[in-house]
Amino acid sequence: MCRAGSRDCPRDDAEGKETFRHSTSHILAQAVQKLFPGTKLGIGPAIKDGFYYDFDSEHKFTPADLEAIEAEIERLSHTTVSCNLQSIQDILAERGSAQLKHGLPAAELLKRPQITYDDLIAIGVGNAELADNVREQLEVQIKYEGYIKMQKDQVSRVEKIENKKLSEDLDYSQITGLRNEAKQKLNAIKPASVGQASRISGVSPADISVLLVYLEQQRRQEEV
Repeated sequence: MCRAGSRDCPRDDAEGKETFRHSTSHILAQAVQKLFPGTKLGIGPAIKDGFYYDFDSEHKFTPADLEAIEAEIERLSHTTVSCNLQSIQDILAERGSAQLKHGLPAAELLKRPQITYDDLIAIGVGNAELADNVREQLEVQIKYEGYIKMQKDQVSRVEKIENKKLSEDLDYSQITGLRNEAKQKLNAIKPASVGQASRISGVSPADISVLLVYLEQQRRQEEV
């Protein structure tokens, strides 16, 4: 039995935190079950200061696994598969994937949907001694590297915006570009942060963009 979860939450109101934790815990559970079929869910999900799930799985998630994954990804990134290697050309032809016209890092080759880590082992590039769960995780991380990075960047941007403070004295009726409904709601509620403002009914993403531009303009004027 192992436990996975988080205590990080960008939401700063009670209802928002509960929604965030509950939803994210289920996403966590679905991701683990997809990566490791047969995993059974234990106790969870949301708690007062975060979320977690207990997993009962044949796969053991350990710090050593993560280190092995990182080391293998680094190795594959610096290991070139030659276009003269007939075994990989045969696999690519069989799978309907484009032939190699020049050498390609093994990590880039693994990003192709038709190629698996077992294929890298078959051509003498992969490490057959790695445990199955380590192979599965590193394959997922490599294949979805772009998506994972995009999601991390998005989370980082959301958290940065979430914590941007708003003055209680701010008169939203004076901000050009805000819709009238947004001006009324913002002046009535006086949110403490942009994150709170974004969750107010009647305040659209476009209004938040206008508000962020206004805040940046004010910041630059203060620096002059």
